[in-house]
Amino acid sequence: MCGFRTENFEIRGGLTMPKSIFAAAVCWKIEYGQPITDNTLHFLVIQYSEEGRGGVHIKFPGGTNRKNLTETPLQTLLREFEEETYLVVEQGRDEPMFSIPKGPDHTQHFFVLDPGDYSGKLRTEVKTEIEAGRPPERLGPPMWVSAAQLLEEMFPPHRKVLIDLLPKIKKFIEEQRSKK
Repeated sequence: MCGFRTENFEIRGGLTMPKSIFAAAVCWKIEYGQPITDNTLHFLVIQYSEEGRGGVHIKFPGGTNRKNLTETPLQTLLREFEEETYLVVEQGRDEPMFSIPKGPDHTQHFFVLDPGDYSGKLRTEVKTEIEAGRPPERLGPPMWVSAAQLLEEMFPPHRKVLIDLLPKIKKFIEEQRSKK
């Protein structure tokens, strides 16, 4: 069957089918004056577990548009980031830095947020999300973890994104430092 894709919908044989997306924030920080290494560059992550899905995973903060399939990747990012971290995105990029198709009806989008793109007080308690028809999800408090540790321990699909983005983020930091 022929079809074409718009931002959040796939057209098949004249029928418009909602497309699910996952959107996550890749937030980084480094202490002023520190050399740029995998040990000094830190990322905001969350320990996540879902009943029946085998253990705890470390992931970037984000989630799906499952409750509202008409959300754009940016709208999903803004909502999920605030829900999972209690931080609010103030500015940043409107387009994801990295998108990964995961089959015909689902795409993952990763937005890089620089220090200063968000504000608020980071969530400090464990959060349990319960949604009808789904197993409960447990989210640990967001935490800053070094790239070196994440390269060893992160949930594999998110680790791949980290591996691809690390050189770009390091280059960006170097360029910003050279301007000063």
